[in-house]
Amino acid sequence: MLSRQSDTKSVDFALLEEALQNSGFEGETKVLCKKINSGILGKIAYAFHILAQMYHIATASVVVIDGYSIAVSVLNHKPSQKFVQIWHALNIVKKFGYQALDKPWGHKSSTAKALCMHRNYTYIVACSEKSACVLAECFNSLVEKTVLLPLPRIDYILKTPEKRAEIEQVYPEIFKKPILLYAPTFRGEQVSLSWIEKAVNLDKYNVVVKLHPADKQGLDSAVDSRVICDGEFTSFDWMKVCEALITDYSGMGFEAMLLGKKVYYYLYDYEDYTRNNGLNLDLFSEEISAFVTKTAEGLGELLKQEYDFALTQAYVEKYLSVGTENCAQRLAEFIKGLV
Repeated sequence: MLSRQSDTKSVDFALLEEALQNSGFEGETKVLCKKINSGILGKIAYAFHILAQMYHIATASVVVIDGYSIAVSVLNHKPSQKFVQIWHALNIVKKFGYQALDKPWGHKSSTAKALCMHRNYTYIVACSEKSACVLAECFNSLVEKTVLLPLPRIDYILKTPEKRAEIEQVYPEIFKKPILLYAPTFRGEQVSLSWIEKAVNLDKYNVVVKLHPADKQGLDSAVDSRVICDGEFTSFDWMKVCEALITDYSGMGFEAMLLGKKVYYYLYDYEDYTRNNGLNLDLFSEEISAFVTKTAEGLGELLKQEYDFALTQAYVEKYLSVGTENCAQRLAEFIKGLV
């Protein structure tokens, strides 16, 4: 299993590895996770990491990846090997890969060609027929290569106990007010929080901010001291204890709905994002459009209104057609069948 999303095992990889072990799989599993850090030293370190990847790819029957892998896509491999892409999102809101080529925030066609971007996948895991079509476009692949299976993270979202006690030890006052979690998608630039005081009554709510793990630019302005910019717990941990999630184009919105949380989409740069990156879903036309706004003032009004969970349930059912039972085990059985 290969990933450059973080330096530690993702929820999907950890649960898949455990499910393989519990299923009686007699082979060996190896997980290699490393981000490409900025600067020349970070790139040199990742180059050496690719050498380790090459060895383990060459000796593997099946390789599972959750994003782009240089070694998987650029190199040629034995015909008997299987490469399974489990992209790290249940629902694909924003365009990426080949969908966003030559857009201002996408890759250049020349780069995609030079790096053989998203080549060599045998199978692509998708959570619904609609997502399968989108992922095939993103990877410049055939819909026939997609398989409808759930991601292991669904098990984590629905079954893992919340870390309320651990969170309360670090933030003793946190549960005296309902928690609003703000978790935007990857931005690649400094993230502003100036809108919070316009939209949220901080005497009524605690606001917790969790930036995308790949965002390295941080925040661009000071914010009210009552706003918590957390570095202790994961977004999943906060999602389980919050009353509502505020996001933009992140797949976390879908995951929070699956958990039965209120979700609000604050799309302050909707026109720019649509033009510079592109979207697979027009959130203003989906079942959840009642919870979508472009302004801080609009978000403030939404927070005061009664929430209609029937709308989010309809949205989840539309983009998750594979069910939510034994997700890691089902993917593990599929992987075992490829060995």
